[in-house]
Amino acid sequence: MSKSSYPSLYTIPVHLTFADALVTGIIEQRGSDVMALAGGLVLLPNSRAVTAVRDAFIRHGGGSLLLPRLVALGDEELDESVGAALDRIDGNDIDLPPAMPSMSRRFRLAQMVARQRPDIPAGEALRLGDGLARVFDALAIEDVPLDSLTTLERHEPLAEHWETAFGMLQQLAAEWPAILRETGMIDRSRRRNMVYDRTSSRWARLGLPAEFVIAAGISTPAPAIARLLKTIAWADGGAVVLPHLDLAMDEAWWDALGADPQSAGEAAPPPLESHPHLHLKLLLNRMDMRREDVRPWPVNETAGNGPAHRQHLVRHAFAPASFTAGWLDVPGGERRSDGIAQFDCATPAEEALTIALAMREVLETPGKTAALVTPDRSIAIRVAGHLGRWGITADDSAGQPLPSTTAGGLALALAIAMADGFAPVALISLLSHPLVRAVEAEDRRQWMDQVRQLDLVLRGPRPAAGLAKLSELLAQRAQAPKINGREKAIRGALLQWWLDQATPLLSRAGGDLSDAKGLSLVALLSALRQGLSALSDDNVWAGADGRALSSLLEEVESVASLLDVPLKARDLPSLLRQLMQDVAVRPPQGGHPRLFIWGLIEGRLQRADRMILAGLNEGQWPQKASPDPWLPPTVRRSLGLPGLERSSGLAAHDFASALGSPEVIITRSQRDGPAPTVPSRLLLRLTALAGEDRIRAPSFDFAGLAGALDICESPQPFARPAFAPSADRRPRSLSVTEVDTLVADPFAFYARNALGLRQLDPLDAEPTAAWRGTLVHAALEHWLKQPHRSIETIGPIVESLLAGPGVSAVLRALWGPRLFPPLQWAAETVIADQLASGRVALVEASESRGTAMLGAISLSGTPDRIDRLADGSLAIVDYKTGSGPNKKAVDSLFALQLGLLGLIAEAGGYTGKPEIVSTFEYWRMNKSQSKPRKGQLGWIDTPFRKTKDARIHPGNFVAEARARLEGAVARWLVGEDAFIAKLEPEFAPYADYDQLMRLEEWYGRESGPNDPGDRA
Repeated sequence: MSKSSYPSLYTIPVHLTFADALVTGIIEQRGSDVMALAGGLVLLPNSRAVTAVRDAFIRHGGGSLLLPRLVALGDEELDESVGAALDRIDGNDIDLPPAMPSMSRRFRLAQMVARQRPDIPAGEALRLGDGLARVFDALAIEDVPLDSLTTLERHEPLAEHWETAFGMLQQLAAEWPAILRETGMIDRSRRRNMVYDRTSSRWARLGLPAEFVIAAGISTPAPAIARLLKTIAWADGGAVVLPHLDLAMDEAWWDALGADPQSAGEAAPPPLESHPHLHLKLLLNRMDMRREDVRPWPVNETAGNGPAHRQHLVRHAFAPASFTAGWLDVPGGERRSDGIAQFDCATPAEEALTIALAMREVLETPGKTAALVTPDRSIAIRVAGHLGRWGITADDSAGQPLPSTTAGGLALALAIAMADGFAPVALISLLSHPLVRAVEAEDRRQWMDQVRQLDLVLRGPRPAAGLAKLSELLAQRAQAPKINGREKAIRGALLQWWLDQATPLLSRAGGDLSDAKGLSLVALLSALRQGLSALSDDNVWAGADGRALSSLLEEVESVASLLDVPLKARDLPSLLRQLMQDVAVRPPQGGHPRLFIWGLIEGRLQRADRMILAGLNEGQWPQKASPDPWLPPTVRRSLGLPGLERSSGLAAHDFASALGSPEVIITRSQRDGPAPTVPSRLLLRLTALAGEDRIRAPSFDFAGLAGALDICESPQPFARPAFAPSADRRPRSLSVTEVDTLVADPFAFYARNALGLRQLDPLDAEPTAAWRGTLVHAALEHWLKQPHRSIETIGPIVESLLAGPGVSAVLRALWGPRLFPPLQWAAETVIADQLASGRVALVEASESRGTAMLGAISLSGTPDRIDRLADGSLAIVDYKTGSGPNKKAVDSLFALQLGLLGLIAEAGGYTGKPEIVSTFEYWRMNKSQSKPRKGQLGWIDTPFRKTKDARIHPGNFVAEARARLEGAVARWLVGEDAFIAKLEPEFAPYADYDQLMRLEEWYGRESGPNDPGDRA
């Protein structure tokens, strides 16, 4: 074939929009014939670039147009998602072995890792296998043989962890070729290199396969790509168009970027990986070309391009570090930053709102466009959410990660629930998912009514795992003795719903798999698929996200047998998340035609009238390089592979390309949660050159508008609540435990008893002292009911309670040893008292709730135990597993529970006849007592101070408690006093209603502790 005397090698300067300039240049060169373009071929870096160039043809075509073939070769990393597009061009690869499918390769590599590391979970094996694949691909991209890993001569020892990792890598690299030979396939990356080389050789011999072939926007310096581009550049009808190569860069700067690490030798200094032009220099070197061979792409500048002087600013801003001292001598005209604005926002939330406002304002100008460019998907998601408040759906090129979609979220929720044995948090999250039972609105409403009731019933420490244990627990709580008839009916209906509807659906999702061992991935995925179909009535598979999920599961199931390791249900969530994280779901139609959300690749190739570059913080743009779990940095250099900082150079190139736009807005957040952020090195360079004041001079204060958008009226001080309801709204009954609350914090009493507000325990709550106390009380009650009590029988009772459905295995292991010793002490004390003094526990008294009337007000209470003493009087006993009230509180007429129980006993509320109460005791059974006796697991205490000035003693305890109660009843229950918040703060320590009373707004501001505040 004939060749050009000069390579057709071009670039488009940074101030021109790459896709538009490329397309207008092609159209100008091909003339007005609508058929002239159809015989051409344009090679582009990836599918998103194909979309950008196709849209540019539509914009500039001027009517009917037959487009050239647009083919995606691959992106910067040449990952396995890129198809071997050239296979379909010449058919010159039919004798090449097929490429191993991506999912099959992932599972085979994970299996190899699992054999080497049988101690790690399957999800971690898959993650390490993916890292292994990246190592193999990096070697293939750089044309480094795989056996270089095993034959590499190292002159320096590695750290111990790197020695272990690299040694395992060498073993796996030695095994992989045998697996490829056995399957008759090769790695996709190496096969793609073969296709590129064969295509290059064929085109060099026979000529290009189309009237013209243009390789545009490709900047990866992979040797195989470089050889193909070289062939195209020298061929008649061929052209290579590089993205934004600076032809005017000083030659000393260009030399300072360094040389190709594969040809420079280990003694050469490492290349400047973080510079935005290094990858272009390496590409030219591997094409055997110089920067002088590159010419500007012939195109007439059109509207929408940036100012020409912007390329000077970009050039100087990214000068190599050793040349930045020359910034002092840069002329003012070459550091002009007009058209560039910067917003430093306080938080990521404020940054996202500022961006959304800047995009929304564009729509006020007909035809004007705006694009958000960011590598940080969290910013993109926030901005899309803010645009939704105005009914705007931006065209997001990246789509949504599958785990963030509705269908993907249900799959993860079910996997987590299966792994946790349908523990409360995971179970409620699953049953509340919007796809579950959503066919009919009425069915969904009834379903959610029962799910909310289930949420209430399961509050507290985590129960035992499994559907059978949950059924047993719900049946137990439906018959709990302390609930009223209405609550018992509600729980009965809940139990019926659980057995008839929820359990059959969850059983299809492997309800009994949580404790199973040695499961296969096929079995887990089958249970997952069946559960998803059952819970959603097959609605999960509808929509783009459902189809993506179905395709993923189908693909995984086809190769699941390759991962031959025994699994448990708890392995499924991490494994599924690892498989789903790289799957993006894009809607079948785009969003708003003038607002876009782009990744860095789109931002390099196309422009909007207003370009918003977001997330300019270190670690976000450029993003922090992911550590390589296999290759030590020194080994990477020895093999001639690019360093991890190469990604920073690509991010810098994308930032520099976007700076060429007519209007640029740069945003960053000063804090991320509680931690301050550091501005990106790219932004620091730009502001250092152009001047901070100039960059931060926006034409419109979008950040100020964002701060004012959600401002409400000036906050008004909130006074201490003090509600004075009418007589018919005041409670007419109270328990002995609520009298102290009524006196110390009347508002809390009113909220609980009149408004019916109760603090809910969290789901999967940590076991508290209250939970321990409940278990101790239940154990002693069961033991005291035995007709023949002995110390030996307390142990089996505790074991039986801990084996119940409301106690998880973890809780049983942690708390069991703590419960036996104090309970044994209590049993020994009861038996010793009975033998020594004839003291008898009246168990039947604790089985009923005693009541005493004070006029129209009823007082009720259930004692822990009442004992009959030898003289016929009664002793009120209260078990304390926590610290309990102190004696000072009792003497100050607070903590009167025992005295009020004595009041009920003296009124005949427990035995049916008036009784004399002579003894009040705390049986303390915890290790945090103020004065424990040495070596003693518990002791008996009284609530009274033993000082001469003590106000309360056994003889007047009941009378003082009655007087205190009658005074409170007269003020708040039958009187007109307001229910004041925190009337006695010292004796109102509980914070259950602090948020409701807005404590922080008024506490400390009131004139005194008894200030009545505002009455309502």
